[in-house]
Amino acid sequence: MTHTHRIAGTLAVVGASVVLAGCGESKPKTPVAETATTTGPRPATRTTVPAATTIDTTVDFGGVNPFAASSPWNTPVQSLERSRTSNSMINEAAEQPVFREDQTRLQAKPENKNLAINLKGWAPGVYPVGAGEPVTLVCRQDPCGRVGDSIPREMRLGNDLQADSAHDGWLVLVDQSTNTAYDLWRARRVGSTLSFEFFRKWTLDGDGVAVPATREPDRVPSVRGSGLPMLAGLIRPREAKAGRIPHTLAMAVPGPASQKFVLPAGTTNGLASTRSLPQGARIRLKPSAFRRMNQRRIRSKEIVTINGKRQRSKRYIVQEGRRKRSKGATAVLQALYTYGAIIVDRADSPTLYAQSNADWRNILSANSLSELKLRDFEVVSLGRLYNDPASPPRARASQESR
Repeated sequence: MTHTHRIAGTLAVVGASVVLAGCGESKPKTPVAETATTTGPRPATRTTVPAATTIDTTVDFGGVNPFAASSPWNTPVQSLERSRTSNSMINEAAEQPVFREDQTRLQAKPENKNLAINLKGWAPGVYPVGAGEPVTLVCRQDPCGRVGDSIPREMRLGNDLQADSAHDGWLVLVDQSTNTAYDLWRARRVGSTLSFEFFRKWTLDGDGVAVPATREPDRVPSVRGSGLPMLAGLIRPREAKAGRIPHTLAMAVPGPASQKFVLPAGTTNGLASTRSLPQGARIRLKPSAFRRMNQRRIRSKEIVTINGKRQRSKRYIVQEGRRKRSKGATAVLQALYTYGAIIVDRADSPTLYAQSNADWRNILSANSLSELKLRDFEVVSLGRLYNDPASPPRARASQESR
């Protein structure tokens, strides 16, 4: 079973203007009043990790944790309390929120529910600002971003910078001199001009947490449906090569909750029941799944007599901690257990994101951890549950997918 092209899913919702899974979303301009409910206890105090070191722009941004050490993107998850409704949220989030007959062939495939890693399609390219030739930046629509944010009209960018127009042209531009990251949506580069349709600005020493939709002047999401930064939770090449990813990962799931979200998310493009896993929720790999993934099953060499015939035993010997996998896959597995993942978007299957402008050969593949399913994870306590009244409506049986 292979999962070499597991991309964020696409659902067309009748009557709603939405850009889906990993593709951003529509950006309503009318402020709305905030409504919120409280569910469950607040998360326990989190243990922080050492502060990030300097970004090395000569290679990539791996091995560096953007955002503050106390950010949910940089804090371990094992000490947090498990949600009392974890199982039911996971079960709903693992399924597409449309009836089977309305699903695409890709959505309906049973094996499509295994964990995948986006390495190219709907995976952002990450590039440094300040190296290369002057490039003019042009936004193709107005307004173009969050109220009060601005982006330079010109940047020095390398000639290797390219945007994948087939997958929404996701780009992250990191300006180390100002400690700023710019997320671009639908970016296109032609010669010395880089155009785009939306941008979101993030401070790299901030908390990487979105402002709840109803507190924003125009409810402007990020490039992600959850309102979260692209650089947050991204698997980067250097850390994967080193075999250690010391931060939380970003994950999309098939059926995140509609209308509801929790911090660090600020918006949602979920289409499933409001009882499902909300965007912004933190999940972690179950100890049983982590242990299983580290076991090596070896066929016994014992010779036994069955029905008078001597033959090799069908018994297997389980060896703990002996499973062979790439250093990158081992690092991702450990990160999912120690730091967990935050739900950032929706996709055809549980999906993680890696930096696209990297050579992942012999380090990581799309199906490196495809034995895992969403049911191998559990949800930690959600804390405050917010309402997003301008989010897309819940998917119904009468709506179609494409």
